[in-house]
Amino acid sequence: VVMGSSLGGFFATVVAERYGLAAVLINPAVRPHQLAHHFLGTHRYYYSAQEVTVTPEMIDALAALEPKSIHPERYWLMLASGDETLDAQQALAYYRGCQRLDYVEGGDHSFSCFPEYLPAVIDALR
Repeated sequence: VVMGSSLGGFFATVVAERYGLAAVLINPAVRPHQLAHHFLGTHRYYYSAQEVTVTPEMIDALAALEPKSIHPERYWLMLASGDETLDAQQALAYYRGCQRLDYVEGGDHSFSCFPEYLPAVIDALR
């Protein structure tokens, strides 16, 4: 089982499809290459002050990673309707037919209600 949130949810999807694994996804990014163009340029990490430069080639690499199709039965999807960063409806459509869906009205991108789900997630990861 792999697990990821936001862009990590995209990467968890890539890994799950490549290796036939189950995945737990929290507010996953869907087609992040379509959202990434406003990140082009140099940015400073908030916590470390380290700089990173996002290039068009990096965005192209994200696009190349996107699975051609997914097996929705592999996924446990946790979504918050109030995600201020990503469109929950896009994830609902992309992962339609997922094994488990926990859709929280309101909430936020950080899925602040996650502690309520932690015992079940630990069981899923075993």
